[in-house]
Amino acid sequence: MRNDLGNSGERGSILLEFLGYGLLLQVVTLGLFIQVINQQSYQLAAESIARHGMRSFVISQTEPSETANQILDDFGIESKPETSLQCQPDCFSVGSQLKLRVTLQSSSAESVWIR
Repeated sequence: MRNDLGNSGERGSILLEFLGYGLLLQVVTLGLFIQVINQQSYQLAAESIARHGMRSFVISQTEPSETANQILDDFGIESKPETSLQCQPDCFSVGSQLKLRVTLQSSSAESVWIR
């Protein structure tokens, strides 16, 4: 009996290949998507810490690290950021420049304020 579909030993393999490669590609795509979403949440948290940390320091002299801990709790992130506050010439005189740099995982943000 002649079979126009090819070798009868390969019957049904297209379904297995489709499921195998389809699932493999979906898992890889999902993994990449989750990494991008996590990176975006770290970047948003770093920007929020820089902005609100600077505001709280200027208005009420609250340490940026305290503000950072509160914001990370809100975002549900357990990593600890690195914060660096630089003031020229000092942090409290009129005309001085304040710069807060925040690094969280591989994301970073910066906020600048002139009194």
